[in-house]
Order: sequence, then structure tokens, then C-alpha cells
Amino acid sequence: MTADAREIRRWLRGIRRSHADRSIWQQFEDAYMWLFAVALFGAMAGNVILNLNARVTGSLYPSTLQPIVVPLALGVALRLLVSFGPIAASPATGFWLLGTPMSRSVLLRPSYLVTIAITALFGPFVALVGWAALGSDWAEVLGAGILMSALLALTACLAVLAQRPRQRYWNSRHARWLADALLVLAAIPAAYEIWTSIEWRSSTEGARVITVHAFAIEPEWTFSEQLLGYTPTLIGLGLLVALVPLLRFTARRLDRLSRTAVVAGGEAMAGLAGAAASLDLALISDMAVNRHWRQRATVRRSRRGFFVGAPALVMREMVRVLRWPRRFVVGFALLLLPYLSHEIGWRAVVPVVTALAGFAAARPFGDGLRAVGRSAGLSRAIGLPPRTLRAAMAVVPGIFVFIWFFLAAPVLGPAADPSTAQGTLSGYSSLMTPEAIAQQLAVADPGIGAGLSSPWAGAPVALALAIGVLAGVIRYAVAPAPKYDGVLVSTPMGAVPPGLFSQPLRGVDVVLISLAPVLFNLPTPWLLAIPTAVLTLVIAVIPQRR
Repeated sequence: MTADAREIRRWLRGIRRSHADRSIWQQFEDAYMWLFAVALFGAMAGNVILNLNARVTGSLYPSTLQPIVVPLALGVALRLLVSFGPIAASPATGFWLLGTPMSRSVLLRPSYLVTIAITALFGPFVALVGWAALGSDWAEVLGAGILMSALLALTACLAVLAQRPRQRYWNSRHARWLADALLVLAAIPAAYEIWTSIEWRSSTEGARVITVHAFAIEPEWTFSEQLLGYTPTLIGLGLLVALVPLLRFTARRLDRLSRTAVVAGGEAMAGLAGAAASLDLALISDMAVNRHWRQRATVRRSRRGFFVGAPALVMREMVRVLRWPRRFVVGFALLLLPYLSHEIGWRAVVPVVTALAGFAAARPFGDGLRAVGRSAGLSRAIGLPPRTLRAAMAVVPGIFVFIWFFLAAPVLGPAADPSTAQGTLSGYSSLMTPEAIAQQLAVADPGIGAGLSSPWAGAPVALALAIGVLAGVIRYAVAPAPKYDGVLVSTPMGAVPPGLFSQPLRGVDVVLISLAPVLFNLPTPWLLAIPTAVLTLVIAVIPQRR
């Protein structure tokens, strides 16, 4: 007698339930702290979104940024799905079940449905970020949530179809190309908004500039324009209807997935779960990089190196970074965040947003430094002193950091400082022309300035932040892993090493220390001296390794 796949699944479900020693309600009793934390942070996030929605409405036209949010979300989702699956199975499932004559579609269908559901659930979150936080009304947010859920579910179906091996017209390589194209499509309007929507002004002492944007005036809505407001909802509902046959078509193609690809995704997900349990974000990044280069297999063309010693390392690191140009696209796309925070009026937190966005953009460029910092054998094999090796490997991330902060300098100048530029459009009718608003602002206070400074006016702050972010990248890359063979701390979750809970903050702590002189508005010498001292200590201090 041969059992089919449904009987096997039913039998496994019964075995798991018979060996369970805790009920679902007992699990909820232990998870009350997590539920309380989710409720607390959810309320805080909802309050922030409500304040952003009320603040941005009438001062920023949200449709200018939605062409950036939509392709960015789809590109990131497709890239993550292709990198870690999307269909995954444990090695035991791959060995005992997927190698049998049973229907592979039935065995993999639960994983497939979970992947589609989780991906679609991110649609409302994207709608909150791309619509609600940028001033749209809640009817548009609801329609955008439906639209983004349908688009993300469609993206998940495409990722599942790309996981099939030996496909000529649609495979994982084509999916990665499509993800890159979506990221570029998001970067083009972002660069356009940075370049054209904000006027670059030179700020001098005693002179102020008024900048009024064309999209800062919300027009009066007509009936046809109100009807167009329901377009995302109608498109989303249409996509949901069209998604049903696509879901069935993809489910019938699950039997064509190879056991190697499915088990590889399961191993990657297990590794991610272990890295998340240890709060090691760097390990998660290392696993993603390792899986990327394993899928690429070999380098098509090798390049001969130049120079000797430390300059040779700098040259080879530059070649290695240029082999993955996607990091440049994502890194420079993050430039939109400081400009957006300046545009919506949160100029007091612009330095914080700029520093954190710069750290997120520059962190992937420290992989080479992390490789030599975590491997004592590799660092000894290179033959350079530890400090010289660390400084040489930090040159390439440093070049990117200084270029990035030079482009972000206009939002850090005196005209962007709320102490010298306090002009605002609040309190003026949305039907007024930009010229009328500018005239009333000038009459009320001729010294009002809300424009951006030139890059040179914001150079001291940008240089200080660049030095601090570079120190944070080095700290993130070379920080030792927590030691489990030393003193342990007793917690409700068990015994943990003291450095475990500080793992997610490594690198960010150095950035915040370097950011303190900017927030306290210290003089320029102190503004540069403190981050420079932090960078020197990060390079000079070599942790003891066993």
C-alpha cells in the first residue's frame, strides 16, 4: 500500500500534535511580554504616522514620492524572495519526502501559501509608509494597501516561478535583473526629486532665502479628480481577481522545483533564524552575501592587481566592490531620506536621519574589512600590521561615505537649521499661489529662510558626520562576536553573554557619539575633533582574540 502526499501530511501533523507538551494557550501565557511590546510599539508607530499625515497634508503633495515607493518595495521584495527561496524545506523533508514518487506540489503547497500570505501582508505597511505618512487621506491609503498587497503577491508568484531550474525564459537570473531594474526605476525619480524639487541656495549671514515648491500647493479637487482617487482601489481589486488563476497556475508548477533549490532555501532560513536568535545582524548580512556569490558561482573575468602592500589591498577592495554595483544604487537611493525629512519640516532631526541613512548606505561596503577582522588567520596571512590592515581596508568605505555626505550637505547647512530658518507654509490657504505665499512670508518676516544651503555651507557638519559614520562602519565590521565561554547574565530568557544585547547597536553607538557635537551645536573645531578622535580609537584599538 502506497500513501499519497495528503496522507503523509496528515500523519506528520498527528505525530507533531501527539508529541506536543504545551497547548497554544500556554504559549500565549509566555508570550504576553511580546504581545505587550507589539501593542506598545504599534501605538507609538501609529501616533507617528498620524502626526506625519497631519503635518504633511497641505505642505507636500504625496503623489510625487509614490513612484519611488512602489518600485522600491517591489524590487526589494523580489530580491529578498529570490535570495532566500522563496519556497524552502528542511533537509529532512528534502531527504525523506521530496526524493519519493509522491506529488511534490502537495508537499510544498503549505510553504507556498505561507510565502504568498506573508508577502501580501507587507502591502498595508508599504501603504502606511508611502501614502499615510506622506499626507494622503485614509481612503487612498486603503486603496493603496489593496494595490500593494496584490502587487506583492504577484511578485511572490514570479519569484516562485523563477525558482524552477533549467528555465530558458524566466529563471532566477531574470528575476534578479528585474529586481535591479525596479531599483533603478525607483532611483530615477528619487534623483529627480532631489535635483529639481528643492532649490539650492547659498546662505550668507544676514541673508535668508524663501523656497516655495510647485508641488507644495494642494489643488482644489474636481469630481473627475476625486474619481481618480479611487483608481488604486479599482486596480488593486482587478489585480486580486486576476491573481487567482495565477496562484493556481503557480501551485501546479511546484512539482518542477528541484530538491536542491528547495533544501538550500531551507538551510538559509534556518541560518537566518539562528542569526536572529543571537541578535547578530552582521551574520544575517554575511549569509545573504554568501548566498549571492554562491548563486553567481565564478567571476567571468579576472583583473590583474597593481602596487604592493597596503595600496594593493585598496586596489583589490575597489575591484571587489565594483563587482556588485547594486550596492551603489541602493546606497545613493537612501539620499532621499534626509531630503524628505527636510521637506516635510522635521529639520531638527535632519542630522540624525542623515547619519543613520549614511550608515545604512555604507555598511555593505565594509564586508572586506569584516572578513579580515573576524579571521585572525587571514589577517596574519596578509602580512601587514593590524592597524595598517584596518586602515587600508577602510579606504574604499571611506571614499563612498565622503561622496555620500557631500551630496547630503545641502540639508545640513545653516539655511536648513531650524534656528536660522523658521519659515513654514502652515496657516496659509491651499488655494493660494506660491507667489502669494512667498509675498506674505516676506512681509511677515523678511529674515525667514527655508531653503537649502550650498554644499560648502554644510561642509563642516557633513564632514563631521562622514567621519563618525566611517568610524561606525569600522566598528560594525571589526567588533568581536559575543563570548559564550565567559561570564553569563541570568535573564528570563536564560543565561546570555553580556555583549549579546548590544549586538544590534554595534556601529550605531559610535555614530550616535559622533553625532552628539552636531546636536549640541558645538563650535567647528570640536565638531570635527570629537569624531576624529573616535575614528582614531576605532582604528587603533585592536581587540584581543583567542
